[in-house]
Amino acid sequence: MRRLLALGSCLVLVAACSDSDSTASTSSAAAPVTSAAGETAPAAPLTPEVVCVANNGSGDGEQPDYAFAYTNDSAEPVVLSASDSVVADGEAADLMFVTKVFAPGHVSPAFFVTGDAGGQPPSWTIVGPDGQTRTATPDEATPNCDGTLDLPPYTTDDQRDPVVEVSGLQLNADGTVSFTTTLTGADTSVCPEGLDPQPTTITWDDLVGGNVTDGPTAEWTVPQPQYEGNTFAYQTIVAALVLDGCAYGDATQTIWPGGVFESLYTGVYVCIAEADGTLTASTSQNDDDCHGLPHTGGDRIRPA
Repeated sequence: MRRLLALGSCLVLVAACSDSDSTASTSSAAAPVTSAAGETAPAAPLTPEVVCVANNGSGDGEQPDYAFAYTNDSAEPVVLSASDSVVADGEAADLMFVTKVFAPGHVSPAFFVTGDAGGQPPSWTIVGPDGQTRTATPDEATPNCDGTLDLPPYTTDDQRDPVVEVSGLQLNADGTVSFTTTLTGADTSVCPEGLDPQPTTITWDDLVGGNVTDGPTAEWTVPQPQYEGNTFAYQTIVAALVLDGCAYGDATQTIWPGGVFESLYTGVYVCIAEADGTLTASTSQNDDDCHGLPHTGGDRIRPA
């Protein structure tokens, strides 16, 4: 079971993969659509697929994570109801990220779903605008996401450079230190073509449930370590969950961006040094050295 922040699981839009090797099925007849000019033509198909499986047989007690993709053959986005885009046998916390707003073209992977430990891999069933029901289900031929597939980090080019900034350092009478963190460079979502970027949703977490704050800034109070050998006078870890919102009309799809956003989610160390009563702060992904937040998401497909 992976660690969850306030909003639950993750969803990452990353680019390109080969067509699914998993099992896919289609049923029901195509339904015609009528244009504004009164001409009738078949609606374009909407096809789900399985891209790959991560954490498969990892031996750490976690259930495998399955990446799903889709192809929308329409020139316009398609919005489905929750009952027409359903994942079965997936972990409940992931289901809020199952795609309901489909950008035109091929989006791969569109989201990840962890198995629910019930013994069956998750499957994704779509009832498309053409009236056909299509299901994508992993099988023995589904490739491994971990190292066997070359997955670029995004479906859409993402030039954002999010940075955790520390300000307002204050030494308190009780020996604690207070400060403010601000996440910059992540105000607006990045979306596939055809969907409208919305403001991002940002949630801070101290990883123990003691401080959960919504918005680009958060306030923290840190006690001085009670053990010897700590490199810094004060040290803590903060995490920022950033979710993109991509809209079409009144419908919005929530997307978890990849890359550096994954490292923000797993936690950023705030290291505070004290010299002659002066406090200075730095941030790092490594608790042994605080030399600045690295602008890389590492080699994992998604937060763990």
